[in-house]
Amino acid sequence: MTEEKKMLFSQDALKKLLWPLIIEQFLAIAMGMADTVMAASCGEAVVSGISLVDSICVLLIGLFTAMASGGAVVAAQYMGHGDKEMVGRASNQLFIAVGGVALLFMMIALIWNRGLLALLYGNVEADVMNAARIYFYIVAVSFPFLGIYNGGAALFRAVGDSKVSMKVSLVANLVNVVGNAILIYACKCGTEGVAIPTLVSRLAAAVIMIILLIPKKSAQAKQDSTRIYIKKSLHYRANWHMLKSILLVGIPNGLENSMFQLGKVLVLSLVSTFGTYAIAANAVSNVITLFSILPGQAICLAVTTVIARCVGAGDYEQAKYYNKKLIL
Repeated sequence: MTEEKKMLFSQDALKKLLWPLIIEQFLAIAMGMADTVMAASCGEAVVSGISLVDSICVLLIGLFTAMASGGAVVAAQYMGHGDKEMVGRASNQLFIAVGGVALLFMMIALIWNRGLLALLYGNVEADVMNAARIYFYIVAVSFPFLGIYNGGAALFRAVGDSKVSMKVSLVANLVNVVGNAILIYACKCGTEGVAIPTLVSRLAAAVIMIILLIPKKSAQAKQDSTRIYIKKSLHYRANWHMLKSILLVGIPNGLENSMFQLGKVLVLSLVSTFGTYAIAANAVSNVITLFSILPGQAICLAVTTVIARCVGAGDYEQAKYYNKKLIL
């Protein structure tokens, strides 16, 4: 237990897993900050409307991430057991689960756009509500792409390769910032100038993830035991036993996280009654305070991967050891 060669994760392996996760979480927050800062030139009403919708989106993103974590746990257990075939099948089922949930929420957001916003923020000024509705319609289309990205990121973390999601997140941030600059400053767009780059950046992230997960034909790729790939389309059928395993982890995790985010949405609903300036100030301060929980979020993602791999290998002593180590 004390000899490093017997450990599933060396000290260097943990560092290689953790640091990209911290940077990835930073980039995720930076994207929201970039949207808020660049949208400020469009006026307080636009910033306020975007922040109202973002609070709902953060709740849904937490749910997608939790669902993806459920699939990653199953995949990591098979990885720890050394069953690459089942890892690939679990990857497919993960996308079925996350994709199905994401499509459901996209349809709800598109159909019930006005009703949901009116229910939560019915007392806001007309220009704020108009900006919120426009932003919500456009961003809702990105939910399936966001689900795909989260699923892919979770799978790469399952095999200890968190650099992939970090690099994809960096590309998405660049696409978002450049798109904002073109549409907001050059084309003089308002709410659409913030929403469209967000949609395009999430689409780009999803496409890159799918490309990276497509099985490679080269002999070197086939021999690489640290890689993870989705199975061919023939296997894209619901495996209810495996889906149940994913949902049993993902749903409780998602509900737990959603309860916290729902509380923040309800607080923002109260703040919205104070006027446009209060909403805008709350939006800016919320983005800044997210940095305080950044390391904890990264370590939480790492714990899921590490413990699941230990359980898959049947080594519960190492699971306890790494749990204590990462919590400390």
